[in-house]
Amino acid sequence: PKATWGMTLGNSVLRIRNRGDFVRNKCTWKSRRDQLDALGFVWDVKEYKFELFYSALKHYAMLQRTQSRRRHDDGQNTGRSENSGRGGGVMQQIPTRRPNLFNSPTSALRIPSTYIVPSNTSAWPRELWGYPLGEKSMSVRQKQLYVKDHPERMQMLQEEIGFHRNGNANLGWLKVVHACAVYSQMNGRVLDVPYKFVVPYPPSHHEVGRSASSESMPGRSVRNDRGSDDAWPWPEYLWGFPLGQRIRDIRSKGAYLRGKDAEKRRQQLDALGFIWQSPRRRRQESQQQKEVAMKQQLSRFRR
Repeated sequence: PKATWGMTLGNSVLRIRNRGDFVRNKCTWKSRRDQLDALGFVWDVKEYKFELFYSALKHYAMLQRTQSRRRHDDGQNTGRSENSGRGGGVMQQIPTRRPNLFNSPTSALRIPSTYIVPSNTSAWPRELWGYPLGEKSMSVRQKQLYVKDHPERMQMLQEEIGFHRNGNANLGWLKVVHACAVYSQMNGRVLDVPYKFVVPYPPSHHEVGRSASSESMPGRSVRNDRGSDDAWPWPEYLWGFPLGQRIRDIRSKGAYLRGKDAEKRRQQLDALGFIWQSPRRRRQESQQQKEVAMKQQLSRFRR
C-alpha cells in the first residue's frame, strides 16, 4: 500500500523482536501479537532456523527409512514366494523382527554434503523446497551450527532421528568395524575376509544372499544358518554390505586409516585378528619360502 512506501520494515521487525516495540501496551499487546502470529511472524530467528533444519532432517530420515522398509519387505516377500514353491503350495512364513529404524543406534543417518531438498515434488513439504540440507548438516557437525550452547538439541537429533555429530566418514568406519567384529567372532577371532564376501541376508529374506555368501568363501566355514531370524548374527543395517571390498580397500589403499584416528583403528582391527597381508602377497611369500627350502635341500644333497 502507498502508506507503507519507504517504511523501514526490517528495522521495525528488529525492534519488535528485541525490544517489544508496538506490543508492550497493556491494552493492545495481545491482539497485536495474535495478528503477527496469524501472519507467521518469527519471534526467534535462531529457533526458527533450527526448527526448519529439524523438520528437513526428520523428513529426510523418514523417506530414507521408508525406502529401507520397502526393500526389506520386498526381499522378504521374495523369500516367501520361493519357499512356497518348495512347500507344495503352502507358504512357510518365518517370523521376522523389524527393528525400530528411527531410534536404533545402528541406523545412523548419512546425508550427502551436496544434498538439496528437491523442488516441485509432493514427497517434500513446499516450505522445505530448495533447502540445502547437506550443507547445513555438515555445518552442524563441524561448526556446531544451531547446537552450540544447546546440547539438548544435539541429543534430540541423535535420539529421535539418528543424526550423529560424527561425519559420514566416521559413520562408515563404524559400519565396517561392526561387520568385522561379527565376522571375527564367527571365525575364531580371525579376520580374513574374501574379496567377494557380502554380509548375508537371513533365511526369511531370501535364500540367495546366504548361498551367494557361502560360495564366495572357499576354504572357510562361516556358520550363517542359525535357524531363524531371531538368532541371526548380522543386524539388518549390515545386510548386503560388501565387507570383502571394504577390507581390500583397507589393505591396498589404507581406507579409513588416515587422520588422527588411524592408530586407534589399526588397534581395533588387530584386536579382531585382522590379516594385513593380501592373499596374493601371502601366496607370493609362500612360493618364495618353498623355493628357498628347495634350494637348501639341493645344496645339502650336492654336498
